[in-house]
Amino acid sequence: MRSVPFNGPSPTPRWVYEQPARRRVCITQGLSHRDATIDGASSSTRDLFDAVADLDVEVIATLDAKQLDSVTKIPENVRTVDFVPFTSLLPSCSAIVHEGGVGSFATALQNGVPQIIVPIAFRVEKWWGPVAIGTGLESRGAGVYAANSSTLTPETLRRSLQLVLDDPSYLANAVQLRTELKAMPTPNDIVPALEKLTAEYRTSRP
Repeated sequence: MRSVPFNGPSPTPRWVYEQPARRRVCITQGLSHRDATIDGASSSTRDLFDAVADLDVEVIATLDAKQLDSVTKIPENVRTVDFVPFTSLLPSCSAIVHEGGVGSFATALQNGVPQIIVPIAFRVEKWWGPVAIGTGLESRGAGVYAANSSTLTPETLRRSLQLVLDDPSYLANAVQLRTELKAMPTPNDIVPALEKLTAEYRTSRP
């Protein structure tokens, strides 16, 4: 059964639906760890911005005030927004940088978007899920496991982004994964089959 991303009822800014003048890249650190009290758990926002400041892309960074607190200047090609539904944003994106969260991964997969994975620090959570996502995407040529958050540098992220954006095979492989995903049954397909099997089981019992 395939995952069906859902961001809940949420307004979408009008600019999301406008055709971007340059390739659009989403950078997110997810919602789950915004209130983490461990310093250095996520990638440095300053490093993320330094990585994209000189690239010919339009960056949408979904970061809150706390995550932006250490930044003295936001690059001209970066738009910051506290939250925007990924089901609305990602169809217009050429790549996404994220920590390997299941929600971001599933929505990018659903939209055929190449992914750059930067897992959060191991001491914060059971870290093998994001690692598996990153290595799995790399093995299919649909993304890059750039580095862990504790070792990421602007240069590493910039190289990863340039690779994913400039090599068309990453987009082609991400689209192939989307095709495979859409061939899988949805929850709406599965539930009637489960109901039928349950009814048959009940009537067959003595």
